Amino acid sequence: MQDNSLSIFRLIRLQELHKFILLSGHSYAVGVLGINNAFYVQLSQDERAAVDAAALNAIAFNREGSRKAEQEAFAALTTTGVEFVDLTSEQKQEFRRITQGPVINWFKTHSNASGLIDEALSAVQAAR
Repeated sequence: MQDNSLSIFRLIRLQELHKFILLSGHSYAVGVLGINNAFYVQLSQDERAAVDAAALNAIAFNREGSRKAEQEAFAALTTTGVEFVDLTSEQKQEFRRITQGPVINWFKTHSNASGLIDEALSAVQAAR
């Protein structure tokens, strides 16, 4: 069993080992863009505006590239005989119900970031 994006699945040729891919939509991988705050606050207002604009452009570029890579990987993998299993909305909700609690608990007990996890969950709820 693997837990990868389609583009990574294709890149490392997992189609040679696995014949099924579950499209559960259970995770979203992010690449964090960060900057040292001590450096950032010393920038002029114009420089900060330029950094902020560049960050927004980088985010948009990354998301577009990720979506394109996933689409290309899906198209390529369909030609290899891999069978895609796409969950219904109800099945995705049940998957979330069964797995989310234990995963959150594991992260909270295996990290020093319990507060950050709660903040992230609150942000997700607010975004819904």
